[in-house]
Amino acid sequence: MLGSFNWMIFQDIAGLQPRLDDQIELYPIDMGYDHFTVNNLSYHGTNVTIVWQRPGGTVYYPKAPQGYSLYVGGRRVMTVDDLAHVTWNSASGAVSVLDGSDTKTIFSTSGSLAKATDVGLQDNPRMVDAFQKAGVDITPQTGTLPNLAQGKPATASYTTATPASQATAPANAVDGFTTSGLPVTSGSYVGTNPIWGDNGSPNAQDWLQLDLGKPTRLTEAKLYFYSNKAFGAGGSTYKEPSAYSVQYYDGTTWQDVPAQAKAPALPAPNYNVDDFPAVTAQLVRVLVTKATNPSRAVGIKEIQLFDTQSQTQVPGTVGGTVPATLGLTLGTAPSFGSFTPGKAQDYFASTTANVVSTAGDAMLSVADPSSDHTGHLVNGTFFLPQPLQARARKADTQGTAYNDVGSGLNLLTWIEPVSNDPVTIEFKQTIGANDALRTGSYSKTLTYTLSTTNP
Repeated sequence: MLGSFNWMIFQDIAGLQPRLDDQIELYPIDMGYDHFTVNNLSYHGTNVTIVWQRPGGTVYYPKAPQGYSLYVGGRRVMTVDDLAHVTWNSASGAVSVLDGSDTKTIFSTSGSLAKATDVGLQDNPRMVDAFQKAGVDITPQTGTLPNLAQGKPATASYTTATPASQATAPANAVDGFTTSGLPVTSGSYVGTNPIWGDNGSPNAQDWLQLDLGKPTRLTEAKLYFYSNKAFGAGGSTYKEPSAYSVQYYDGTTWQDVPAQAKAPALPAPNYNVDDFPAVTAQLVRVLVTKATNPSRAVGIKEIQLFDTQSQTQVPGTVGGTVPATLGLTLGTAPSFGSFTPGKAQDYFASTTANVVSTAGDAMLSVADPSSDHTGHLVNGTFFLPQPLQARARKADTQGTAYNDVGSGLNLLTWIEPVSNDPVTIEFKQTIGANDALRTGSYSKTLTYTLSTTNP
């Protein structure tokens, strides 16, 4: 239930649907929530965050806009005005509404998202372990090596053969599959458990032997032990052995492979790995000691053998450096045009800026460094009574409201590096009906600053 609950949250409520391509599909179920967020999901090797704030309602997440928003790699890439079935194309930034609703796209931009088939898993220990326990080897050590045991002739000291529904076979342990299952009998059909087992053996120890066909170098064995529960036909009969040892035939007698390093140290259900110094042998076996408290038979779903010395892995580093960069480029100087004397009116002007920052955060500000009527436009010895105001806007944020420039005004902030992020800087100048205006040009030279606290 706990696992299902997690899926319900991020797949049904937040709406994230699994895909192989480089698009993200959101298909939420509207359960009446006016807000939710699913933060930092690992999807195609990238962090994905989904935020919903019902437009017109309470703002629960001040740094996110109202609506249904998608963040990829820490950047907002999409916002629509309602919960809807949509896709976002990482290459173009295009948003498609798939449910026929009148949902409108408020914001969209392109981003970086790999296809699922282009995402490696070898650097994720939890995923490597999960796949290995499921019988899929993606480890760099043996993932590309041949399993030297697969398909080889196998024999055993004892093999459960009766009743027919519980019959096993040594060949099952080298068929390339780590699966197992309870026996099934339906009429004349008998589906047996695909393992080798010694249920019914009078022996305290049994062995499963492989003939590799020729002397073969080995350095590692992987064993998948079967353990069943107290239900179904033949339930509560098998569990992992109390001990095991990989052995080889030296031409005269059976020898334990020296210096075996087992993980886990004690046998565990399902996956076990045994590493050892290289030995060369044609006949190899695993000797198992049955558990006695309680007494249970031993079952092996699969045995795998590898020669890890058949390859050499040498780490090599490749990379590059990024110099500390704070780049700010301004567009053409803003102009309010002509002021009309004797008429109360707000005048507006704007310019553009382009921001490049390699810092962990950045802030854009504007200031009037002059001591001559700071924050006011001047014309010789004359100045406008009303202060100059400014604000900034960019595609993925609304920025601040108009505020007095004065000796310093913070306009916008960034919480991550950006490259060529376009910004619109807007100015407002209020002229009162009784404000005296002098013939000529009113102006001020302002200082724009891009700064950081985390270079």
